[in-house]
Amino acid sequence: MSDLTPPPPPPEPARAPSGSPDPAAPLMQPPAADPSAPVAPPVYAPPPAPPSAPLYGEPTYPQPSVPVYGDPGYPQIPTPAYGAPPQNPGQYAYAAGAPQPIGLRPLRGIGAATRWLIAATAIATLITMAVELWGISLLDSFASGSVGPGALQAYDSASLALAGLTGLITIAAGVCWLIWQHRAASSVPPASLRRSPGWHVGSWFIPVVAWWFPFQNMKDIVRGSRAAVSSGMLGGWWALWISTGVASLVSARMTTAADSVPSLTAAIGVSIVGDVLWIAAAAFAWVIVSRITKTIDPGLG
Repeated sequence: MSDLTPPPPPPEPARAPSGSPDPAAPLMQPPAADPSAPVAPPVYAPPPAPPSAPLYGEPTYPQPSVPVYGDPGYPQIPTPAYGAPPQNPGQYAYAAGAPQPIGLRPLRGIGAATRWLIAATAIATLITMAVELWGISLLDSFASGSVGPGALQAYDSASLALAGLTGLITIAAGVCWLIWQHRAASSVPPASLRRSPGWHVGSWFIPVVAWWFPFQNMKDIVRGSRAAVSSGMLGGWWALWISTGVASLVSARMTTAADSVPSLTAAIGVSIVGDVLWIAAAAFAWVIVSRITKTIDPGLG
């Protein structure tokens, strides 16, 4: 028999007459494996990775969703539009999502005190002007010999007393102004300010920068509050304020260096010019404070 002859097929299991395998027949064993056949190497699967531990701060259990501001489930606070009439006196309204001011505080009381003290300084300055005109008349009479040194001493006493009273009123007005400006700067959106409310106060006392920082700060308050203060009014107030300071400085130096009646008369004349500028600046300041106050803190009016 040739080597190419295929092996005989395995015997089929005995079947019952119906065609299904006979359960009584012995089971057929599968053919034995050929020991000369090559054996395939076993395939090893990598072991399953252990469950990764949660990172630091990572929750190990499902977290409930917490609504944040703006979600439907978060209680919303109705906010009127910017510039709308406030719901309560002393409370200014701002648009939702806009930068909120540092701390809203009422301005009506301090604003009224500032305005009336400004008016009081203007009245005191007006009286000072009258006394200074009287002093010029006395100097002319003294030069002509119609009055003696006693009249000049009376003028000096009246002028000194009036200067002290005017100085006290001016200091009180300045303190109220600083408080009012700090509160006004704290009540407008911070995005409209170039400097903090603290700088609005401190810039008045810093040399050199005091010549323009306060003007910029007031301009920011006007822009942030949307008060009815024009650029011309604000610029006129600041120009008059600077001119008043220059006139006062020049008058003081001329008075110190005066060695004759004409030179002293000229020094008093420059002081009167400074008084006129001060009264005009006070009028502008009164209107500016009034309009900013009414815009930020309209109150019940």
